[in-house]
Amino acid sequence: MFDGNVISTTTSNADLELRASGTGEVLVPNQDVIITNNFDVEGSSFTKDINNSQTVTAVTLTTGDVDITTNVIDTSTSNSNLELRANGTGILYVPTDDVQIDNNLTVSSDTDLQSVVVTGTITHTGDTTHTGSRTQTGDITVNGEVTFDRRVDFEDVSIDGNVITTNLSNSDLELRASGTGVVRIANNTIVNNNLSAANIDVGDINIDNDLVLDELVITDSNIEINENYITTAISNSNLELRANGVGEVIVTSNDVTLEQNLTVNGDTDLENTTVTGSITQTGNRTQTGDYTQTGDFTVSGKFTIADQPFEFEDIKIDGNVLETTLSNSNLDIRANGSGIVYINDSARVTKNVTARNMSVTDIVINDSVALENMVSSTDIDIFDNVITTTNSNSDSRGYTTSLEQCTYAPTG
Repeated sequence: MFDGNVISTTTSNADLELRASGTGEVLVPNQDVIITNNFDVEGSSFTKDINNSQTVTAVTLTTGDVDITTNVIDTSTSNSNLELRANGTGILYVPTDDVQIDNNLTVSSDTDLQSVVVTGTITHTGDTTHTGSRTQTGDITVNGEVTFDRRVDFEDVSIDGNVITTNLSNSDLELRASGTGVVRIANNTIVNNNLSAANIDVGDINIDNDLVLDELVITDSNIEINENYITTAISNSNLELRANGVGEVIVTSNDVTLEQNLTVNGDTDLENTTVTGSITQTGNRTQTGDYTQTGDFTVSGKFTIADQPFEFEDIKIDGNVLETTLSNSNLDIRANGSGIVYINDSARVTKNVTARNMSVTDIVINDSVALENMVSSTDIDIFDNVITTTNSNSDSRGYTTSLEQCTYAPTG
């Protein structure tokens, strides 16, 4: 029935059907079609635009290259991307439901996330700005740099600026390498407090306080320090103690005991030295200060003392003077056993000389001489006030240098 611009059926509950003949179509070429109630299509429906304020129910909704079937949105063109875009400055907003991505997620611009659960690997290229707390369950691998502008806590360890500390009271900060790896520090390291390590491998080490070690091995220099001894690690190599430049090797407060031989190729400057055994001296020796010798002292060459007195118990040699050091004590010159005191050159005695026996070549006396007995090698014997010859039947003759008479009694 036609009533104005309304077409309706006259039979109760009968449908109104619009049909074209054959392959023709029902067309509304120039006007919009508004359906105020439900619109059910049993076949396929093709429209240019559709504005719907209620629910659209279809087996498949196809628009452009996008198909919507049940709860699946995909593209109908092979290998084409499915792009979700908001208009203008709008965003793609999922207000109440979780978003689950079973394959890879690639973000070409910034990503602003609230709570995210990722099962698998996140590959990130570029910077990440994170505001709020983040809980990581599982491994995280970073191939680039990670930058934090505030303190970061890793279980019991905190990183705050350039400081790494433990956040449990009195707990140790331990640096450990995995397996046979080592803890390697590339730059110089300053430790203001104590440093304890099982093993430490360093280039140079400067210590301003005490160093306590079980063992120290200096690989490049072949030196090993263990307990209280220093040794070389290569067989038959020498251990050399050297000071830098004009410095000296100094032992300030302890005695030095050498149980083997000591060979000095340069000069030796000694303070107090005790030697048990022999000293072999090759070259000159300069002694400054006192020298106390206990035991025998054998000199195979020349012994020279320059500009200093030299004392042997109660006898002192000072320059060309030999004297005693005790007040009013005698200077005794004695030969051992049956030996004699032998003076090879002429001798001058400016004061008195007392001798048991004296054998001389010539003797010049400027003052008086007192003798028990004097025997001349020319067979004269003077005893008390008697002058006799020592050879049998030889004459005794007297001479004067002033041509005065000399009276004598012949003995033969």
